Amino acid sequence: MGALVFAYGVVGFLRGSKGLQGFEGWMLKASPEETVLAGTSLRKVGMWMFLFSEVMFFTGIIGGSLSLRAHTAGWPEPGQILNVPLTALNTFILICSSMTMVEALRGAQMGDARRMRAFLLLTMLLGIVFLGIQAREYILLFFQRGLRPTTSLYGGTFYLQTGFHGGHVTAGVVALACVTRKASRGGYTRDSHEGIELMGPYWHFIDVVWIFLFTIVYLI
Repeated sequence: MGALVFAYGVVGFLRGSKGLQGFEGWMLKASPEETVLAGTSLRKVGMWMFLFSEVMFFTGIIGGSLSLRAHTAGWPEPGQILNVPLTALNTFILICSSMTMVEALRGAQMGDARRMRAFLLLTMLLGIVFLGIQAREYILLFFQRGLRPTTSLYGGTFYLQTGFHGGHVTAGVVALACVTRKASRGGYTRDSHEGIELMGPYWHFIDVVWIFLFTIVYLI
């Protein structure tokens, strides 16, 4: 039931939340093109609410993992099992993708379609590279070093934290592919590029979360 309600909400969100037009008032103003809440697009409000829930989600996962670590003897030291230099490189790649996302939005704001498309594509490619390196790390850890979710609490918390983040990056790459496709077809202009504005906060969020995860899981 929860999945069905969620799907219904997503469909309404993508259709521009036209069902809220009946609640029009001093804060909520609806039109056939857009619904605005307190001067802000309802899609942007929804994105920030979603990111707030994601902050609580990752806080729970990271906090629970830290609690288990504090009460578990023999926890591996940083670099004992994990490849810290490789993951540091991967972290740098994800940070660079945040910068290219900023440049893509700037291109849209300037009305420079070529720059916008180029940086959107570069952001997506950097996200794919990040996922590829993480997948390679998983394969090496699982088959060569024997680190599996069921072998220890360390393995379980490692795959839980990095796996959920990887899932979010994968969703971001898929969303970027859709945004890039629309941009290549002239779907965004200098005055209308909300899709890129919505993509930016989400991509920066998964970047910041990874910086925390890299520090906590790999360095301390």
